[in-house]
Amino acid sequence: MAATGTKCQHISNNAPRDICELDAEKRKAGVDVAKKWLDGAAILGAKSMRVNSGGPRIAPAAVATSDYPKNDQLAVYLANCIESFKQMADYGSKVGVKVTLENHWGLTANPINIRIIVDEVGSPFCEASPDFCNWEHEYLLYNGLKDLAPYAHTNVHAKYWNRWKPDQSVRRSVKIMMDAGFTGTFALEYEEGPWDGVEGSKYLYKEVLAAL
Repeated sequence: MAATGTKCQHISNNAPRDICELDAEKRKAGVDVAKKWLDGAAILGAKSMRVNSGGPRIAPAAVATSDYPKNDQLAVYLANCIESFKQMADYGSKVGVKVTLENHWGLTANPINIRIIVDEVGSPFCEASPDFCNWEHEYLLYNGLKDLAPYAHTNVHAKYWNRWKPDQSVRRSVKIMMDAGFTGTFALEYEEGPWDGVEGSKYLYKEVLAAL
């Protein structure tokens, strides 16, 4: 959670985990929980709230057919996720809090899936909340971020994670966001590396400021 003054800007919410599940009752329960969190976020004065897409931890893969690979299972999860986020965005518009998707696991490991969901929801109360490091391979570090940058307006996770050392450049990631016209909050997130939490946060603070 990034804070300015006495009000928080963004809440990361991992509670609703069934947003795209195949079971309709589970999806409804997940959306209902998210609505309660949106109420809480509004009380705190947050501008946005992140919700996990849910579903399988690894997104379904395409299967071979007689002419071209097809991924009907992924399409079902995407359809469920889109419908759930439509409901959450509609509710968020009433309480004044956006719902966001972070590149994480499952459906959202692929930035294109996030773009699909946001585009299909088609609401200013549904957007992306990119994370600098949550990628499945190094080629997404900057290319994936470029895909998500135009879809982010409120919050981004400026993260350092030595999983990608020496390839990761916080400054380069910040520049990608700025080039896309981002004017929201950079939430500092030190995952793991050569420093303790305090020194790691200081490093991120300096790197973000240097790139602005």
